[in-house]
Amino acid sequence: MNSRQSSDRSFYWLTVAAGAACVIAATFLLRTESLGAGLFFIAGSSLILSTITHVRLARGGVYFTLSEVLVFLWFVLYGSGVATLIAVGEAVAASLAFSRKKGEMSVRSAALAGSIAAIGTFGTAMIVRSIFGSLPESAASASDASVVVMMALMVVSQFFIRSVLLAMHSNSESAERIWNVWFKRCLNGFALYVVGGLAAALVLRASDSRDLLLILAGLLIGAVVFFTYRRYAKEIRNSLERAEAAEKGRAQEARAHVRTLERHIARLEKAEKELSQSEAKFRRAAYHDALTDLPNRRFLDLELEKASGRVRKTGSYSFAIVYLDLNRFAAINESLGREVADRFLIAIAEKLTGLLRSDDFLARLSGDEFVILLSDVANEADALHFAELAKRKLSGPFTIDGKILFAAATAGIAICNSSLGHEDPLRRAQIAKQEAKSAEKPYLVYDDAMFRTAMSRLQVENDLRGALERGEFEPYYQPIVDLETMQTAGFEALIRWNHPSRGLVGPGEFIPVCESSGMIVPLTSWMLKEGCRSLSEWRKECGGLDKVFISVNLSAKDFAEDGLVERVTDCIKHSGIEAACLKLEITESAIMNNSEKAVDILKELKALGVRLSIDDFGTGYSSLSYLHRFPVDTLKVDRSFVSSMEFGSENGEIVRTVITLAKLLGMKIISEGIETIHQLHQLKILKCEYGQGNLFSVPVPAGQALSILKDANKWKGLDPTPRPEGVSHPKVENYAEFHNGANLLH
Repeated sequence: MNSRQSSDRSFYWLTVAAGAACVIAATFLLRTESLGAGLFFIAGSSLILSTITHVRLARGGVYFTLSEVLVFLWFVLYGSGVATLIAVGEAVAASLAFSRKKGEMSVRSAALAGSIAAIGTFGTAMIVRSIFGSLPESAASASDASVVVMMALMVVSQFFIRSVLLAMHSNSESAERIWNVWFKRCLNGFALYVVGGLAAALVLRASDSRDLLLILAGLLIGAVVFFTYRRYAKEIRNSLERAEAAEKGRAQEARAHVRTLERHIARLEKAEKELSQSEAKFRRAAYHDALTDLPNRRFLDLELEKASGRVRKTGSYSFAIVYLDLNRFAAINESLGREVADRFLIAIAEKLTGLLRSDDFLARLSGDEFVILLSDVANEADALHFAELAKRKLSGPFTIDGKILFAAATAGIAICNSSLGHEDPLRRAQIAKQEAKSAEKPYLVYDDAMFRTAMSRLQVENDLRGALERGEFEPYYQPIVDLETMQTAGFEALIRWNHPSRGLVGPGEFIPVCESSGMIVPLTSWMLKEGCRSLSEWRKECGGLDKVFISVNLSAKDFAEDGLVERVTDCIKHSGIEAACLKLEITESAIMNNSEKAVDILKELKALGVRLSIDDFGTGYSSLSYLHRFPVDTLKVDRSFVSSMEFGSENGEIVRTVITLAKLLGMKIISEGIETIHQLHQLKILKCEYGQGNLFSVPVPAGQALSILKDANKWKGLDPTPRPEGVSHPKVENYAEFHNGANLLH
């Protein structure tokens, strides 16, 4: 129990005790001569009326009864003792009746109401008695002015004492200030006390003159005023209750609205939180790679700008960019699948991350390209040391999904400082990487010569745009000679570029550009059409060329793109040549970079009847396994072995080994790059079937190729072992046997 509850209880018991004392005192003041039937009738009527006639004032539980109006009559007619006891009785009866209407019987409330009535009435009697003397004698003998003063004193005393006690009781329940409670809840009842005082004065004067009509008029006026006021109070109370109900409704609506707002605010706060989290995720996604979680190109650009700004600010700061590109990653992606390739990239990222210092920065650009920003690089040696370290780190085996993979990378390095420059460092590192790939080196450091080469390559690429449509390309043909008969067996179709300002440009300058830019695919298609068309025209020009074939080179890009088989089929169909007269030359790297897809394409081409040749054999993988897998007809020995071939030399043994291998596999050999009679003689001794090189002819236009075909004895004078006249030549392999010779694997 807190202090306020304790105080309320103390006030209650103190009031009840004081009320009991007043009742006892009033009993002693009771006049026996006043007792009679009339008094009991009046007391009974008062008790009955108090239970059915009470006025409840608005804004609280304070109520007044009819006896509170008539109490002043009891004062002047029967004295303070009777008035006090009747007031107590009617207050208790009214309280019980009121509480019963509310559905609860409260003895505590009845005791409190009776005590307040006893204190108020007895207190009023004592105040009037101390001034005017004993009632009712003093009232009966008083003048009109004295009666008015007496009644006014009784009205004020009775109202003040009872209203203050009621206010104190209400204050204990509402925790409001006593003055505020008294003003709001009790003041409106003062009018009833005034009316009661006036009615008592009228009755007193009427009783003196025995004017019954005046008594009745006074009582009637009091009753009318009381009930009018009761109805007025009831209407006001009803209005206030309706207003309060409306206010409660509005309050409930407001509370509901507040709850709705709170829920809305909670949703907004949740949405804001989720938005903030999403914003953080989007911000991270905008600056990080989704697969490896490394910074991306956008983040790298910010770091490069900061590093360049630091160079500009200090003048002594130096940093390096290492642009790293994985080799043969496309083969892993296509052969083992995207999931394994992704996990391989994640493993690469982890390896590179382990090499970094705290101030270094690693980013993944796209695909298999990574960029490392090395902070505070003292010199070129530091960057080269990191590149070598990365090379060794990546060369170790990676176990992905039970498969052991090896990584190799090509890197371009750019040193950036105030003396070497720091603008566009990523482009410079990329140029160095491209040069390293061209030179087949693991890494190179950028220099200005590389920039000039790159610009030259860019110029070539720009000039190549539209060159095919403008008709600037021209097919050239280099003869392939049957070394047994020394007759022309076929031609390799080569391309030349008639540059509008530079003249004839060799393939070594523009073919790599076409490869890197993707222009090689339409160029290959054009060469296929031109080669087949030229062979068809040569046949129309001179007969007996059914055995002559045309060779066309294919690029790795042709295998990567779809539609190669369809393009070859169209060329054969529109030119009218036999499929066996078309030989397609493929480098080892072209088919090994995409071996699975290459096998399927080569089998489809073989099904067409087209002949297949491995170009530059010995310079690539030189793996026997793919020779078993791929349906190859011919091996072409690279010119690097032939040009330096001497009897007993290492290259001579390589050529001998290749020829022996080809014969075991049922394949034919073409040696390219024959420059001298001695080389020709050595190849004839090794039983090489076909040869090609400048000893016979450089690549020539289609017209000159036709002239070579017309001269059947053109190469007879180059034969290093001429046979004497009259001696029959041994039977020579014909062309059909060259194409349809036995293959040990098929």
